[in-house]
Amino acid sequence: MSRNRKRWDSVAKRFRTRSARTFMAGCVLWSACQQTTDDTEAADEAPDVAVVTVSEETIETRREWTGIVQSLRTHVVTAREGGEVAEVVVRDGDTVAADDLLVRVRQPELEARVMILRERRMLLEAELSGWEELAQADAAGPAEVEQARLRLMEVEESLGEAEARLEGGALRAPVSGLVTRVIAATGAQVSAGVPLMEIRRDDALGMRLIVPARERPYLDRSDRLRLMDSREHSWSIARVVSVEEAEVPNGFVSVEVWVEDDLGDWPIEGELLYSEERAALVAPWTAVARDDDRNWVALVSGDPPVIERREVRLGAGLSHGVEVVDGLEAGDRIMRFEPRSQPEGRRVAAHGEAR
Repeated sequence: MSRNRKRWDSVAKRFRTRSARTFMAGCVLWSACQQTTDDTEAADEAPDVAVVTVSEETIETRREWTGIVQSLRTHVVTAREGGEVAEVVVRDGDTVAADDLLVRVRQPELEARVMILRERRMLLEAELSGWEELAQADAAGPAEVEQARLRLMEVEESLGEAEARLEGGALRAPVSGLVTRVIAATGAQVSAGVPLMEIRRDDALGMRLIVPARERPYLDRSDRLRLMDSREHSWSIARVVSVEEAEVPNGFVSVEVWVEDDLGDWPIEGELLYSEERAALVAPWTAVARDDDRNWVALVSGDPPVIERREVRLGAGLSHGVEVVDGLEAGDRIMRFEPRSQPEGRRVAAHGEAR
Protein backbone atom coordinates (compact mmCIF):
# COMPACT_ATOMS: atom_id res chain seq x y z
CA MET A 1 0.00 0.00 0.00
CA SER A 2 2.75 2.47 0.86
CA ARG A 3 4.48 1.88 -2.46
CA ASN A 4 1.31 2.53 -4.45
CA ARG A 5 0.50 5.63 -2.41
CA LYS A 6 3.96 7.01 -3.04
CA ARG A 7 3.58 6.43 -6.77
CA TRP A 8 0.20 8.28 -6.79
CA ASP A 9 1.66 11.28 -4.97
CA SER A 10 4.44 11.46 -7.50
CA VAL A 11 1.99 11.40 -10.42
CA ALA A 12 -0.20 14.11 -8.85
CA LYS A 13 2.83 16.31 -8.29
CA ARG A 14 3.92 16.00 -11.91
CA PHE A 15 0.34 16.81 -13.10
CA ARG A 16 0.15 19.97 -10.97
CA THR A 17 3.50 21.12 -12.29
CA ARG A 18 2.52 20.64 -15.93
CA SER A 19 -0.87 22.37 -15.41
CA ALA A 20 0.77 25.41 -13.91
CA ARG A 21 3.24 25.63 -16.78
CA THR A 22 0.42 25.27 -19.31
CA PHE A 23 -1.64 28.04 -17.61
CA MET A 24 1.32 30.42 -17.58
CA ALA A 25 2.02 29.77 -21.24
CA GLY A 26 -1.63 30.42 -22.08
CA CYS A 27 -1.57 33.73 -20.25
CA VAL A 28 1.50 34.84 -22.17
CA LEU A 29 -0.07 33.79 -25.48
CA TRP A 30 -3.40 35.57 -24.71
CA SER A 31 -1.55 38.74 -23.74
CA ALA A 32 0.38 38.67 -27.00
CA CYS A 33 -2.78 38.08 -29.00
CA GLN A 34 -4.59 40.86 -27.18
CA GLN A 35 -1.76 43.28 -27.90
CA THR A 36 -1.81 42.29 -31.58
CA THR A 37 -5.61 42.81 -31.74
CA ASP A 38 -5.35 46.24 -30.09
CA ASP A 39 -2.62 47.23 -32.52
CA THR A 40 -4.78 46.07 -35.48
CA GLU A 41 -7.84 48.00 -34.25
CA ALA A 42 -5.74 51.11 -33.71
CA ALA A 43 -4.40 50.76 -37.23
CA ASP A 44 -7.96 50.39 -38.60
CA GLU A 45 -9.17 53.49 -36.78
CA ALA A 46 -6.33 55.66 -37.99
CA PRO A 47 -7.45 57.49 -41.15
CA ASP A 48 -5.42 57.54 -44.34
CA VAL A 49 -4.81 61.13 -45.39
CA ALA A 50 -4.40 62.20 -48.99
CA VAL A 51 -4.23 65.58 -50.70
CA VAL A 52 -6.51 66.14 -53.69
CA THR A 53 -6.79 69.07 -56.08
CA VAL A 54 -10.22 70.61 -56.51
CA SER A 55 -11.18 70.83 -60.17
CA GLU A 56 -14.09 72.15 -62.17
CA GLU A 57 -16.32 69.61 -63.91
CA THR A 58 -19.64 69.52 -65.70
CA ILE A 59 -22.46 68.20 -63.56
CA GLU A 60 -26.04 67.41 -64.51
CA THR A 61 -29.01 68.12 -62.31
CA ARG A 62 -32.08 65.97 -63.04
CA ARG A 63 -35.47 65.82 -61.38
CA GLU A 64 -38.46 63.70 -62.38
CA TRP A 65 -42.10 63.92 -61.35
CA THR A 66 -44.92 61.66 -62.57
CA GLY A 67 -48.61 62.48 -62.83
CA ILE A 68 -51.64 62.49 -65.12
CA VAL A 69 -52.07 64.88 -68.04
CA GLN A 70 -55.71 65.90 -67.82
CA SER A 71 -58.03 68.86 -67.69
CA LEU A 72 -57.31 71.10 -64.74
CA ARG A 73 -60.73 72.74 -64.86
CA THR A 74 -64.18 71.15 -64.79
CA HIS A 75 -67.42 72.80 -65.93
CA VAL A 76 -70.61 71.68 -64.19
CA VAL A 77 -73.74 71.71 -66.38
CA THR A 78 -76.87 72.53 -64.33
CA ALA A 79 -80.57 72.60 -65.13
CA ARG A 80 -81.89 76.06 -65.98
CA GLU A 81 -85.52 75.16 -65.27
CA GLY A 82 -87.21 72.47 -63.23
CA GLY A 83 -88.82 69.58 -65.07
CA GLU A 84 -88.42 66.01 -66.26
CA VAL A 85 -85.26 64.74 -67.97
CA ALA A 86 -86.58 63.68 -71.36
CA GLU A 87 -83.30 62.68 -73.08
CA VAL A 88 -79.61 62.35 -72.20
CA VAL A 89 -77.64 62.61 -75.42
CA VAL A 90 -74.09 61.96 -74.15
CA ARG A 91 -72.42 59.39 -71.91
CA ASP A 92 -69.36 59.29 -69.66
CA GLY A 93 -66.18 59.50 -71.73
CA ASP A 94 -67.75 61.25 -74.73
CA THR A 95 -65.91 64.17 -76.29
CA VAL A 96 -68.09 67.17 -77.02
CA ALA A 97 -67.65 70.47 -78.81
CA ALA A 98 -69.06 73.78 -77.68
CA ASP A 99 -72.82 74.08 -78.40
CA ASP A 100 -73.34 70.30 -78.77
CA LEU A 101 -76.68 69.10 -77.37
CA LEU A 102 -76.23 67.35 -74.03
CA VAL A 103 -79.64 66.78 -72.44
CA ARG A 104 -83.30 67.74 -72.87
CA VAL A 105 -85.47 68.67 -69.90
CA ARG A 106 -89.26 68.68 -70.40
CA GLN A 107 -91.38 71.28 -68.62
CA PRO A 108 -95.05 70.28 -69.05
CA GLU A 109 -96.48 73.37 -67.36
CA LEU A 110 -94.34 75.69 -69.44
CA GLU A 111 -95.21 73.79 -72.62
CA ALA A 112 -98.92 74.22 -71.85
CA ARG A 113 -98.43 77.93 -71.22
CA VAL A 114 -96.66 78.34 -74.56
CA MET A 115 -99.54 76.64 -76.37
CA ILE A 116 -102.08 78.92 -74.65
CA LEU A 117 -100.09 82.04 -75.48
CA ARG A 118 -99.77 81.02 -79.11
CA GLU A 119 -103.53 80.59 -79.41
CA ARG A 120 -104.05 83.90 -77.64
CA ARG A 121 -101.69 85.58 -80.11
CA MET A 122 -103.64 84.21 -83.08
CA LEU A 123 -106.90 85.61 -81.65
CA LEU A 124 -105.37 89.01 -80.97
CA GLU A 125 -103.86 89.15 -84.44
CA ALA A 126 -107.34 88.54 -85.89
CA GLU A 127 -108.82 91.12 -83.54
CA LEU A 128 -106.26 93.74 -84.58
CA SER A 129 -106.89 93.03 -88.23
CA GLY A 130 -110.63 93.56 -87.67
CA TRP A 131 -110.14 96.89 -85.94
CA GLU A 132 -107.86 98.07 -88.72
CA GLU A 133 -110.54 97.24 -91.35
CA LEU A 134 -113.14 99.14 -89.34
CA ALA A 135 -110.81 102.10 -89.05
CA GLN A 136 -110.36 102.14 -92.80
CA ALA A 137 -114.16 102.23 -93.18
CA ASP A 138 -114.34 105.08 -90.65
CA ALA A 139 -116.28 102.74 -88.34
CA ALA A 140 -113.61 102.79 -85.59
CA GLY A 141 -111.19 105.36 -84.30
CA PRO A 142 -107.40 105.20 -83.87
CA ALA A 143 -107.71 104.60 -80.13
CA GLU A 144 -109.45 101.23 -80.60
CA VAL A 145 -106.78 100.13 -83.10
CA GLU A 146 -103.95 101.16 -80.74
CA GLN A 147 -105.44 99.29 -77.78
CA ALA A 148 -105.76 96.12 -79.88
CA ARG A 149 -102.13 96.48 -80.97
CA LEU A 150 -100.95 96.90 -77.33
CA ARG A 151 -102.82 93.77 -76.25
CA LEU A 152 -101.13 91.81 -79.05
CA MET A 153 -97.68 93.16 -78.12
CA GLU A 154 -98.11 92.12 -74.48
CA VAL A 155 -99.00 88.56 -75.47
CA GLU A 156 -96.12 88.37 -77.95
CA GLU A 157 -93.71 89.50 -75.21
CA SER A 158 -94.99 86.88 -72.77
CA LEU A 159 -94.82 84.22 -75.49
CA GLY A 160 -91.23 85.11 -76.33
CA GLU A 161 -90.17 84.78 -72.68
CA ALA A 162 -91.96 81.43 -72.33
CA GLU A 163 -90.44 80.04 -75.53
CA ALA A 164 -86.96 81.13 -74.40
CA ARG A 165 -87.44 79.30 -71.11
CA LEU A 166 -88.71 76.28 -72.97
CA GLU A 167 -85.68 76.35 -75.26
CA GLY A 168 -83.52 76.42 -72.11
CA GLY A 169 -84.61 72.86 -71.44
CA ALA A 170 -82.34 71.80 -74.33
CA LEU A 171 -78.97 72.12 -72.60
CA ARG A 172 -75.89 72.49 -74.80
CA ALA A 173 -72.18 72.22 -74.04
CA PRO A 174 -70.80 75.61 -72.92
CA VAL A 175 -67.21 74.48 -73.65
CA SER A 176 -65.38 71.79 -75.58
CA GLY A 177 -64.03 68.91 -73.54
CA LEU A 178 -64.52 65.46 -72.11
CA VAL A 179 -67.71 64.35 -70.35
CA THR A 180 -66.44 62.80 -67.13
CA ARG A 181 -69.62 62.40 -65.11
CA VAL A 182 -73.28 62.15 -66.16
CA ILE A 183 -75.57 62.63 -63.18
CA ALA A 184 -78.92 63.03 -64.93
CA ALA A 185 -81.06 60.00 -65.76
CA THR A 186 -83.93 59.85 -68.22
CA GLY A 187 -87.26 60.31 -66.47
CA ALA A 188 -85.79 61.95 -63.38
CA GLN A 189 -87.39 65.09 -61.94
CA VAL A 190 -84.95 67.96 -61.52
CA SER A 191 -85.18 71.51 -60.26
CA ALA A 192 -83.38 74.63 -61.41
CA GLY A 193 -79.68 74.66 -60.50
CA VAL A 194 -79.35 70.89 -60.03
CA PRO A 195 -76.07 69.50 -61.54
CA LEU A 196 -76.69 67.25 -64.54
CA MET A 197 -73.16 66.42 -65.73
CA GLU A 198 -69.49 67.49 -65.64
CA ILE A 199 -67.21 68.38 -68.54
CA ARG A 200 -63.43 68.62 -68.28
CA ARG A 201 -62.36 71.54 -70.45
CA ASP A 202 -59.87 70.80 -73.23
CA ASP A 203 -58.55 74.37 -73.09
CA ALA A 204 -57.24 73.82 -69.55
CA LEU A 205 -54.95 70.81 -69.92
CA GLY A 206 -52.00 70.10 -67.68
CA MET A 207 -50.71 68.11 -64.73
CA ARG A 208 -51.32 68.63 -61.03
CA LEU A 209 -48.41 67.66 -58.77
CA ILE A 210 -47.54 67.63 -55.07
CA VAL A 211 -43.77 68.05 -54.72
CA PRO A 212 -41.32 68.66 -51.86
CA ALA A 213 -41.00 72.37 -51.15
CA ARG A 214 -37.23 72.24 -51.79
CA GLU A 215 -37.92 71.16 -55.39
CA ARG A 216 -40.33 74.01 -56.15
CA PRO A 217 -37.60 76.34 -57.58
CA TYR A 218 -36.84 73.79 -60.31
CA LEU A 219 -40.40 74.17 -61.61
CA ASP A 220 -39.91 77.90 -62.19
CA ARG A 221 -37.38 77.12 -64.92
CA SER A 222 -39.85 76.37 -67.72
CA ASP A 223 -37.02 76.47 -70.26
CA ARG A 224 -35.51 73.42 -68.52
CA LEU A 225 -38.77 71.49 -68.17
CA ARG A 226 -40.06 68.84 -70.52
CA LEU A 227 -43.36 66.95 -70.28
CA MET A 228 -43.57 63.52 -71.93
CA ASP A 229 -46.60 61.23 -71.93
CA SER A 230 -46.62 57.43 -72.05
CA ARG A 231 -46.80 57.57 -75.87
CA GLU A 232 -43.49 59.50 -75.94
CA HIS A 233 -45.31 62.65 -77.09
CA SER A 234 -43.85 65.93 -75.88
CA TRP A 235 -46.23 68.62 -74.53
CA SER A 236 -45.36 72.32 -74.68
CA ILE A 237 -45.40 73.88 -71.21
CA ALA A 238 -47.18 77.23 -70.93
CA ARG A 239 -46.76 78.02 -67.23
CA VAL A 240 -46.44 76.55 -63.75
CA VAL A 241 -48.57 77.99 -60.96
CA SER A 242 -48.85 77.24 -57.24
CA VAL A 243 -52.19 76.05 -55.88
CA GLU A 244 -53.40 76.44 -52.32
CA GLU A 245 -54.69 73.11 -51.00
CA ALA A 246 -55.58 72.31 -47.42
CA GLU A 247 -54.61 68.62 -47.62
CA VAL A 248 -50.99 69.09 -48.70
CA PRO A 249 -48.57 67.57 -46.10
CA ASN A 250 -46.07 69.78 -44.33
CA GLY A 251 -42.94 70.35 -46.38
CA PHE A 252 -44.78 69.88 -49.69
CA VAL A 253 -46.48 72.23 -52.15
CA SER A 254 -49.14 71.76 -54.82
CA VAL A 255 -48.55 73.06 -58.34
CA GLU A 256 -50.31 72.98 -61.70
CA VAL A 257 -48.30 72.56 -64.91
CA TRP A 258 -50.33 74.02 -67.80
CA VAL A 259 -49.67 72.96 -71.39
CA GLU A 260 -50.24 74.95 -74.56
CA ASP A 261 -51.54 72.31 -76.97
CA ASP A 262 -53.99 69.41 -76.99
CA LEU A 263 -52.41 66.21 -78.29
CA GLY A 264 -55.61 64.21 -77.73
CA ASP A 265 -56.24 60.94 -75.89
CA TRP A 266 -56.22 62.42 -72.40
CA PRO A 267 -56.18 61.76 -69.50
CA ILE A 268 -52.85 59.99 -69.92
CA GLU A 269 -49.88 59.26 -67.68
CA GLY A 270 -47.04 61.75 -68.05
CA GLU A 271 -43.57 62.48 -66.71
CA LEU A 272 -42.23 65.96 -66.07
CA LEU A 273 -38.45 66.19 -66.46
CA TYR A 274 -35.99 68.84 -65.33
CA SER A 275 -32.47 68.71 -66.74
CA GLU A 276 -29.60 71.17 -66.49
CA GLU A 277 -25.85 70.97 -67.09
CA ARG A 278 -23.43 73.44 -65.54
CA ALA A 279 -19.80 73.79 -64.53
CA ALA A 280 -19.11 73.33 -60.82
CA LEU A 281 -16.31 72.72 -58.32
CA VAL A 282 -16.64 69.25 -56.82
CA ALA A 283 -14.97 68.04 -53.62
CA PRO A 284 -14.91 64.45 -52.32
CA TRP A 285 -17.40 63.71 -49.55
CA THR A 286 -14.53 62.55 -47.35
CA ALA A 287 -12.92 66.00 -47.53
CA VAL A 288 -15.84 67.90 -46.01
CA ALA A 289 -16.38 68.20 -42.26
CA ARG A 290 -19.07 69.92 -40.24
CA ASP A 291 -19.17 71.86 -36.98
CA ASP A 292 -22.54 73.11 -35.78
CA ASP A 293 -24.12 74.69 -38.86
CA ARG A 294 -20.90 75.26 -40.79
CA ASN A 295 -19.15 73.04 -43.32
CA TRP A 296 -15.39 73.21 -43.74
CA VAL A 297 -12.40 71.61 -45.44
CA ALA A 298 -8.71 71.35 -44.60
CA LEU A 299 -7.01 73.59 -47.20
CA VAL A 300 -3.36 72.78 -47.95
CA SER A 301 -1.17 75.59 -49.26
CA GLY A 302 2.48 76.65 -49.43
CA ASP A 303 5.77 74.79 -49.36
CA PRO A 304 6.37 73.51 -46.79
CA PRO A 305 2.61 72.84 -46.68
CA VAL A 306 0.43 74.71 -44.25
CA ILE A 307 -3.02 73.38 -43.34
CA GLU A 308 -5.82 75.93 -42.96
CA ARG A 309 -9.39 75.30 -41.91
CA ARG A 310 -11.57 76.86 -44.66
CA GLU A 311 -15.36 77.29 -44.35
CA VAL A 312 -17.30 76.33 -47.51
CA ARG A 313 -20.86 76.59 -48.78
CA LEU A 314 -22.18 73.44 -50.43
CA GLY A 315 -24.53 72.95 -53.36
CA ALA A 316 -25.84 69.82 -55.04
CA GLY A 317 -24.90 66.42 -53.70
CA LEU A 318 -23.44 63.96 -56.21
CA SER A 319 -22.62 60.27 -56.08
CA HIS A 320 -18.86 60.91 -56.06
CA GLY A 321 -18.77 64.18 -54.14
CA VAL A 322 -20.49 67.44 -53.37
CA GLU A 323 -20.64 70.77 -55.19
CA VAL A 324 -18.73 73.61 -53.51
CA VAL A 325 -20.55 76.84 -54.22
CA ASP A 326 -18.33 79.19 -52.24
CA GLY A 327 -15.04 79.02 -50.33
CA LEU A 328 -12.77 77.27 -52.84
CA GLU A 329 -11.34 77.89 -56.29
CA ALA A 330 -10.23 75.53 -59.02
CA GLY A 331 -6.72 74.30 -58.24
CA ASP A 332 -7.05 74.49 -54.46
CA ARG A 333 -5.60 71.48 -52.61
CA ILE A 334 -7.57 69.94 -49.75
CA MET A 335 -7.13 66.96 -47.46
CA ARG A 336 -9.23 63.83 -47.89
CA PHE A 337 -9.70 61.31 -45.09
CA GLU A 338 -10.23 57.56 -45.54
CA PRO A 339 -12.11 55.55 -44.46
CA ARG A 340 -15.36 57.56 -44.55
CA SER A 341 -15.89 57.12 -40.82
CA GLN A 342 -12.91 59.38 -40.18
CA PRO A 343 -13.17 62.00 -38.91
CA GLU A 344 -16.60 63.10 -37.67
CA GLY A 345 -16.72 65.39 -40.69
CA ARG A 346 -18.77 62.98 -42.81
CA ARG A 347 -21.89 64.59 -41.35
CA VAL A 348 -22.39 67.36 -43.86
CA ALA A 349 -25.51 69.32 -44.79
CA ALA A 350 -25.68 69.69 -48.56
CA HIS A 351 -28.31 71.39 -50.68
CA GLY A 352 -31.05 69.34 -52.30
CA GLU A 353 -31.14 65.59 -51.78
CA ALA A 354 -27.51 65.18 -50.69
CA ARG A 355 -27.02 63.59 -47.29
